[in-house]
Amino acid sequence: MHKSILYSFLFLFAGIGVQAQLTVTTAGSLNVARWMHESQVLPNGNVIAFGGDNGDLVSTVVLKSAESYNPGSNSWSLVANMNKERTDFASAVLHDGRVMAIGGSDQAFTTLSSCEVYDYNTNTWTGLASLNEPRAYHKAVKLKDGRVLVVGGNSNTNTAEVYDPYSNTWQYTDTLNKRHGSGIAATLLNDGRVLVTGGTGASNSLEIYNPVNNSWTQVGNNLITGRSYHNMSVMTDGTVFITAGESTHKKTEMFIPSTSQIFSNGNLQTAFGDCRTIVMDDGKVLIYGIGDFMAPSNTKCLETLASPSYTWTAGTYNFIGADSYCINKLRNGQVLIPGGRFTTGNGATTNCKLIGIASYSGCVTLDLNLTIGVTNVSYPKTTT
Repeated sequence: MHKSILYSFLFLFAGIGVQAQLTVTTAGSLNVARWMHESQVLPNGNVIAFGGDNGDLVSTVVLKSAESYNPGSNSWSLVANMNKERTDFASAVLHDGRVMAIGGSDQAFTTLSSCEVYDYNTNTWTGLASLNEPRAYHKAVKLKDGRVLVVGGNSNTNTAEVYDPYSNTWQYTDTLNKRHGSGIAATLLNDGRVLVTGGTGASNSLEIYNPVNNSWTQVGNNLITGRSYHNMSVMTDGTVFITAGESTHKKTEMFIPSTSQIFSNGNLQTAFGDCRTIVMDDGKVLIYGIGDFMAPSNTKCLETLASPSYTWTAGTYNFIGADSYCINKLRNGQVLIPGGRFTTGNGATTNCKLIGIASYSGCVTLDLNLTIGVTNVSYPKTTT
């Protein structure tokens, strides 16, 4: 009798024979210690870090210096200085790869309306049209059409404005429904709208900007936990995760743009204050912060969130993290974290971290189904 054998391996994500964990290595040090700075990935794959201040509460020095990180050599090189020193500012990468520096505060702690742009091809900074009003502690988001939205700021304004790089002009949007103030968070949704949340003036509020009709709509459901100086990340399915905040929150929330619903999403393993998040190449949300400096052998300064469970997990790390740093995803999938400031000492740091996903094969159990004629036989097989 003819017997046919069909082998079918049922590979599930959790049992595919390869598991993933985070790797943390020390990147090349910045030439200048900085926090409250900005950094962006350039078209050539390098990263530019610029501005900020030295983090010294007694003798603050606001920076105009800039430097470029080369992933190939794992090193930083100073590039041309900005025309104006600035901290507490915002930045964006334009459609042509130039990098904007927008507003901020200068050495005299004057809030700025000036803007400038860096061209990595010529290593030059050039002045741009100024904002309609001075802003610091604001946010900038590049829209899908190449324009840049700027919203919020320490003037507790309810205004926002859009920069057109083709005409070098700023135009006001319709006014927001709330005065969000400084510490606002903003992110581009998958459908091209922009979500803004929290801030010192409206810590529970959510609003959505529609660039098609230049209008703001207040979301009916408030944040469950009021926040400022927090962060948001958009997953590939469009879900927005809202994390951390100035009051060192453990609580996290998730927002569904299609239904405008907001849900509690459990707690982080440790409280995070002023921090940033990023979506890694494996789809996980990564958050980095000071961590628990009372537990130096397990600070939990790095945590990740993955679907579909949407729970936060932390590895064991024996170093203190930082706050008010920057975060960028490199072309090779690694995440670069330059600068910031520790709570264990006064002043900003030159330290930088590289975070990646290390895959390794382990002994796992696979389900192997053999079909012989009409008889099914199943048994587990252990592989290494």
